[in-house]
Amino acid sequence: MKNDILWKLNRGGEIRSSGLSDTVKKKFKPDTCFDHAAIAFFIMIFCGAVDFFVFRSLMSMISYDSPVMMMVQILGLLFGFDIVPIYLGIQLRRIRQGISRDRFLLIIALLAFAMAFTMNVALRLTTMDLLSPDLSAAALSGLGNPVAADTDAAAADPTAVSMTIYGICLPVVTSVGSFFISYLTYNPLLIRKKRLCALLEESGDRIRRYQAVIQELEADTDLKERLASYEEEKYQIALQEILIQAAQYCAYVMLRLEEYFKDPAATSALTREDCSQIFQRLNETITVLENQFSRDWLREYPKYDTAASASTKTVNLRRKTS
Repeated sequence: MKNDILWKLNRGGEIRSSGLSDTVKKKFKPDTCFDHAAIAFFIMIFCGAVDFFVFRSLMSMISYDSPVMMMVQILGLLFGFDIVPIYLGIQLRRIRQGISRDRFLLIIALLAFAMAFTMNVALRLTTMDLLSPDLSAAALSGLGNPVAADTDAAAADPTAVSMTIYGICLPVVTSVGSFFISYLTYNPLLIRKKRLCALLEESGDRIRRYQAVIQELEADTDLKERLASYEEEKYQIALQEILIQAAQYCAYVMLRLEEYFKDPAATSALTREDCSQIFQRLNETITVLENQFSRDWLREYPKYDTAASASTKTVNLRRKTS
């Protein structure tokens, strides 16, 4: 096997299966290379290229417009002979599988193709004389006497007739091929089935990962104590930072007052008392906050206690049933 690794680590250090979607890919793998979407897309592009050169040879003989206008005319015929049959096959497959019931689109597509086919036939028949050799001019005989050209033979030239039939039938062949390929390769029910299988496999993997996390949390009996100690350490560090910052502010204020009053003795006596009051108020505030957060909030507000609310619901249910 190309990839025989059973598991791999993601960026978060979690173990995941390396071939999670390999089963779905193998299950819906095309039987032959011609059933593959890329091959079908390449064949339809080839059919469009063939029609492009066929229509280009026609327009180069009859169109005297600019190259841009001639290209627009060719693309218009390509739309009717190649794009429309592709969507016609797609819509017909949807109707056959019960996904869509709108047959009006099929009628519109058939009308568009019929109009393109009619225009191509009319252009080919009216320009058939352009494909014939120029025999209308007088030809000279071996003795130098002019001989009248046979116009009836020029009109029935087999080369012109065969090229006209070729120009009429070849776009039809490519259009039928595009329709046939799009109808066979497009399978909306199979596509939805493949997506659902991939979603089920992905959802199963997520459920497995969630269960693993839950089992890990349930197996860790000291998680509450470790989280509490970790939060206590963070609280003590934050408290020390607050006290240090308060001391820095007091020292900064003392220096600014000394610069303003220019009397260090009076300023130090004044600010020393103020700093002690500030630290006393700060300690009182911290003590009050510690007392508030150390209270049992679940007993004072039982609606936030999941265990208590569950027991209350159970008692109420027993009362109703009794």
